[in-house]
Amino acid sequence: MSMSANIQFVLGLNNVDVRRSLASALANDGYSNILVSGTRNKILSYILQYQVDVLVCDTNLDGKDMTSMVYNIRHQEIGCNPFMTVFMISESRDIEVIRRIVNAGVDTVMVTPVVVSNILKIINVLKLDRKDWEVTAQYVGPSRRGKNQPEAEQAPLIRVPNTLKYKFSANPTEAQLLKIIGNSSIEINMQKTTSQVIEIDQVVGQICKASADPSQSQSLVTFAKRLKGTAQNLLHRLGRYSGRDQGLDDTLGKIVATAEQMIAGQAVDYATVLKDLDKALNTGIESLSAQGFRPLNALGSQSAVLPLDEPSTADPAATEQGAEGVNAGSATDLFANLNWLTIKLHFEVLQNPLSQDGTPLPFILSEAFRVRFEALVFKHILPKMAHKCQGFIMRTDEEPEDKQAAYLQNMMEEPKNISFLWAAWESSWDAMTIEQPLPPKPADPKLISKLTKGSTKTAFEEWSDTVRKINASNAAVKSFIAELVQDTGEYLPPQLEYLAVLRGLYARSNKMLQNQISSIHQIADQGGNIGTTYDLYQKGKELDLAFLAVCYHFPDTFQNLEKRIIKTMLAGTPKEERRKTMPLTDHYLSAFL
Repeated sequence: MSMSANIQFVLGLNNVDVRRSLASALANDGYSNILVSGTRNKILSYILQYQVDVLVCDTNLDGKDMTSMVYNIRHQEIGCNPFMTVFMISESRDIEVIRRIVNAGVDTVMVTPVVVSNILKIINVLKLDRKDWEVTAQYVGPSRRGKNQPEAEQAPLIRVPNTLKYKFSANPTEAQLLKIIGNSSIEINMQKTTSQVIEIDQVVGQICKASADPSQSQSLVTFAKRLKGTAQNLLHRLGRYSGRDQGLDDTLGKIVATAEQMIAGQAVDYATVLKDLDKALNTGIESLSAQGFRPLNALGSQSAVLPLDEPSTADPAATEQGAEGVNAGSATDLFANLNWLTIKLHFEVLQNPLSQDGTPLPFILSEAFRVRFEALVFKHILPKMAHKCQGFIMRTDEEPEDKQAAYLQNMMEEPKNISFLWAAWESSWDAMTIEQPLPPKPADPKLISKLTKGSTKTAFEEWSDTVRKINASNAAVKSFIAELVQDTGEYLPPQLEYLAVLRGLYARSNKMLQNQISSIHQIADQGGNIGTTYDLYQKGKELDLAFLAVCYHFPDTFQNLEKRIIKTMLAGTPKEERRKTMPLTDHYLSAFL
């Protein structure tokens, strides 16, 4: 098999004849991995599913904008190769349209009519080399700088992977490509972090200057929006670094809050507040920088997962002029809220009609625990889940705002999507609750690593880097679990073995849970041989949550030592089986067994 056959092409073109001609020409040149479509959603699915090397697409595909997709690819919001080569074809020669395409981060812009042979010529050039990349607060992509641009205005250029070239010339393994892409992704993130701090400095300076001039009130709002978007994006980006303290996150949170006050027109001494916050931000970043910007999820030699960003709910600017962002922020929030609603409804069934009389309830029945659990899930689990489900979010964002909720809800309820969402929840939960094992030390610690081209690190140094990253990840797991099981005194806290119960809440049927509670109550109320009736009912069912809830919903019936309802119902379930299949009931209702 030729090396060309390994290169993955995706063609997203409206014109059927051009699609066929280009696909045929590529095939004649020895390329066999060619995916073709005339719809944006299909192209998105290809980007999410495959490690794409070359994307050729129209500016608008089936009437939908493609520059936003390219922007998100470059900013590591979607896909597994932010460094893919991108050709974008425009029907317009308007300078603003071309500028918008360039600012998305494409490699080449072509204007119709397109000559297929010209695309092939450019591909052959890019197989040999490509431009170094420019990374600023708002732009990631091939260098756009002009020959006469002053050096002071130039961002440092970064050499990025050219997977088209690698596959054509060296035929690397998938693990090698992941390693190369991962290391470059870290470098891009570090540079963007630095650029965003610089931008915040500049915007704060503009705000301080404009605040002294009453005629600049409208400019203040514009600056505030830009400040808010950059600070939110930076806060999200810092989430991947170890070594930072809570103070850095708090500082950025206060910057966002101050910007929101400015946008709302509240009377605050913005200049003084922001100067102090900006100083604190730079101090925090300097401290983080001194530690080497150690990433929490960086790709190590033992890892096979790309260190790509999880999507932020912020709306980062799409151009250097501070325009509105292209990320699906509102759709991301909607996705998180609808997925949490699935779990929240289970809590409502379990907790209704319970009332707090001062006696701590089991955690799963406590409103106080639900509130705590909700905060932890929104902070740690749902962002990871949203990252795995970008297809849902991108499609939702294409709908009119007033129809997005219904559209996303319907999509989530489709049978083919239910299992996908459960798998996304499951893996996101596991990432925060299961520690990773450390890799064994290398047999030859002095051997120079050959996995990364040009690496001067020894196998021991790479092993040490990987261990440090895994230890940081494991520390995050320990912190999450500690918060989850903390005894606040408001409820009976969960034990470690009950994490599986919380993990399984997402997959439960709300209606089934309600029916189970009602059925168990009816069995107890009807009298007669309730033990036999319950035995017949419980076969093949998971009743732990329902049984625990009904016993607290109707304590006069179930928690009555004279009636011995609980003991009678569960008498037919062997003790060891009960401990295994009904751990909550066995623990919290042990006094009645």
